[in-house]
Amino acid sequence: MAKAELPEVVFDDARAVRLFPRPEPKMAVRIFIPRSESGEELPTAIKPKAGGLQVFYGDFYGLVDEVGDVRRGSAKDQWEVMHVKVDPLHWVKVLTPQGYVAAEPCKIVTRILGQNGDIIPEHFDVVNPGDWIVKQPGGELQYIRAAKYPKFYFTQEEAEERGLGGMGSEEFAAWAVEQARRLIR
Repeated sequence: MAKAELPEVVFDDARAVRLFPRPEPKMAVRIFIPRSESGEELPTAIKPKAGGLQVFYGDFYGLVDEVGDVRRGSAKDQWEVMHVKVDPLHWVKVLTPQGYVAAEPCKIVTRILGQNGDIIPEHFDVVNPGDWIVKQPGGELQYIRAAKYPKFYFTQEEAEERGLGGMGSEEFAAWAVEQARRLIR
């Protein structure tokens, strides 16, 4: 089946479980986009390390790697809703998305907020069986390759061992902030 013919993911809430992000500090800097002489925000594009192109129609955060290069970007409002600043350069994700393992090949369409507030389909990625389909708290759909999932999220067994499933949102956020601060020290 050709990539374009794959079914598009429609998130299945019935299959989803709560996912717990690892409290790894992330280095991120706010990037102010340029403005025209009249004060209009000008779209800004970056090329993430994973490839493709990200276009921003407002200020955004650049996630910085160990050598100071921007790996990828995240819209300002979305970033600030999902993360807490733990020191002048580091943030930690404190919200818990929902997700499940893909059972068949499918595609996820990345949509961005356009300059006029309209939603624009930007591109799509192929999701393979075993990859995770994830819905972030703001509704954004994304995928995480099966091999990379344990780098970003606790497995269900690890979450259970740590008692994370019994934590409410505020309790998990406080726990994640404390863990990230310990890692920075």
